[in-house]
This record gives sequence, C-alpha cells and structure tokens, in this order.
Amino acid sequence: MEHIITSHICFDGHRLCHDRYFHIRDGIIIGVGKTSDPMPADIPVTDFGNHLITPGLIDAHVHICLDPYAPKKDVGSLVDVILTAQKNLHTLLDHGITCIRDVGAPQGILPALQNAQRRGMIQGPDIVHCGQAICACGGHGWQMSKEANGVDDIIRHVRENIKEGVDQIKLMVTGGINTKGDELAPLELTEEEIRAAVSEAHRRGRKVAVHTHGHSGIRAAIEAGVDSIEHGLLMDAKLAAMAKDKGCRLVPTLSAPYFAVVSGLKQEPDSESLKKSQEVMEIHRKNVAYAHQIGVSMVYGTDSGTPYNGFDTVLEEFVLLHEIGIDTLSIFQMATCQAAELLEVDATQGSLEVGKQATFLVFDQDPFQEIHQIRSLSHIILKGRKIR
Repeated sequence: MEHIITSHICFDGHRLCHDRYFHIRDGIIIGVGKTSDPMPADIPVTDFGNHLITPGLIDAHVHICLDPYAPKKDVGSLVDVILTAQKNLHTLLDHGITCIRDVGAPQGILPALQNAQRRGMIQGPDIVHCGQAICACGGHGWQMSKEANGVDDIIRHVRENIKEGVDQIKLMVTGGINTKGDELAPLELTEEEIRAAVSEAHRRGRKVAVHTHGHSGIRAAIEAGVDSIEHGLLMDAKLAAMAKDKGCRLVPTLSAPYFAVVSGLKQEPDSESLKKSQEVMEIHRKNVAYAHQIGVSMVYGTDSGTPYNGFDTVLEEFVLLHEIGIDTLSIFQMATCQAAELLEVDATQGSLEVGKQATFLVFDQDPFQEIHQIRSLSHIILKGRKIR
C-alpha cells in the first residue's frame, strides 16, 4: 500500500515545519519533502490542510495492568489483569499514545502482552517494558516487584528479568510519600545495592529507571549512574545540577499527584495518602520547573494506572507541564524524540523521517497556539493505516 500525506503545519519530532509531504509505503515513510517540490505521480494523496500533524506520542511511564479507578491492594486474578491491560492499551492508543514503557507489572504478563501486540493479536501502542520492578523486601511496590535482601538478590533479580525478556530494568529505590522513615520517601535499597543493579544491567545492555521521590534516593541513584529518575519529587537545585552533569534524564509524571488530588480527594476526602499528595504537589512542580530551566533532559511520562490517574487523561500531562512554564515545543519533544531515545526505539519512532514508522496524529486545532487544544486530536494513522 502506497500513499502520500500532506499538511501545511507539522511537528516532525524535532521542530515545527510547514508545507510537508510524506510518502508512505507499507507502513514506512520512504520520502519526505516540501509540497512545492515535485511529488511522486499517480499516488493517492491525503491533505490535512491547516491541521497540525505530529508523530505518535510516547508515554515512558505507565502501569497498564492497573485500574486507576478501582485501585486495590492486590493485583487480582490473571484474567482480570489481562483484560484490564487490554482495555488500557486500547484507551492509550485512542488518545494518541503509540508507544509506551511499562515500568512494573505482575510476573510474566508484559512479555506476553508485548508478543501479542507485535503479532497483531491485540491493537495498542508498541510496548517497551521492565517486567517486574525490583524493590527492597517489603518495600514500595512489593506487590508487583521482586523483593531483594542484599546485593546477591539484586544481581539475581536483574539477571532473572533479563532472562524473562525485559527491555529495561526498573528499581524501586525509595518509598512513597506516605512511607515511614527518617525523611520524606526514605531510601529503601542501599547505595551498594543500587550500584550493583546498575552495573549488572548496563553490563548486559539494559538501561535502568528508578522510582525515586526522596532526596537521598535521588542522590544515590544519580551517583550510581542510572539512566532515568522517575518522579523526582525532591530533586532540588543541587540534585538537578548533578542529573544534568551525569546525563540522567527526568520523567516527572506530574499527573500522578495532580489526579490524586483533584479526583481522588473528591472520592476519598479522608484519605491521608491523597492529602499527602496535595501537600507535596507544589514542591514537585517547582522542582521540575527548575530542572527544565537549567537543562535537565526530560521525558514525557504520566504514571497512568496509579489511583485516579487514568489512561483516558494521559494528554493532560501536556497541560500540567505547560502550566509550570515549559514551552509547547519542548513538551512535544519530551513525548517524541527524547522519549524514543530513552526507550531505545528511536530507529523507528519519535520523528517523521525516512525509514521510520508512518505513524501520525492529526489535531483539529493547534496546541502550539493553545495548549488545551491537545485535546483536539481527531485522526490517528498507525503504521500507515488510518485507525481513527
């Protein structure tokens, strides 16, 4: 199948450009040029006129096996988990997310879902995954993690995850904001354990993402050479400078505390956990804004699946990032080329270039003019085929 897409305005994954055509064959972009240039003859053309076209978006931090609107302490039966994940994948794709990184799910689920998606058995975003996270025994997220006591356990779990087919490694370095300890979100893995995990993962060609809220955990993770800090609640000026110097990326996930507050507290007004989110939300926003200002490389992620943080609201992260002063171009780059680099899918995704997937989003209104128009997504072309 061969066709051409044209538009007067385009974000190509790196920059805004105008009057572009994209020549597509069998789901791959085989030519890009200006509409004023001679285009291949006798090929059907779809012209989107003044509607913005972009690459598909990438969400680098999700939990597709969780139901954010029915949170529970256990993960449920295998059938429940699979049906929930399939529903969430469909919702993500319907909102323009064409690639995800899942950073924690029950054992064995993600490789099976990834394989099913690649074989076309289920329709949804491409999946990069970390399998089960690795945490301290009884630590944050233990319900869906492999629990470790000491360096030997850590190394064994990294190797097990690699054997099970993970693309990257996820560590739960600190507790959550409600975890008791000597500081907010205290360090749960030791510094020696973190270094051992990073060394083993990197030696085996896997990047390392770390859940870190607390100051000590962020510092230890950056010093150990992790590839991305997830959340980074207490990433102050000193830690942000360290992250920039080390080339450590930040995936801020502003959506998680935001929806815990605006949606969660309406449903559970007495929840101490959700009240804590309200207390720390502004600290998080301030620190993320500063990190962006000094040039910390940032990647788009929503933490969808956490309580009240839905897969149907993933595009609201654009609005939240914009509200703290990040310009629209930078946010789109976070959700395309920069995310593709972190997830190591940049050879095929993250930008509209020759040799890459012919995956396009079309917006009726321009979010570069008004950020809330990110909600005006009207068409999705997935690997050359229009699905909406």
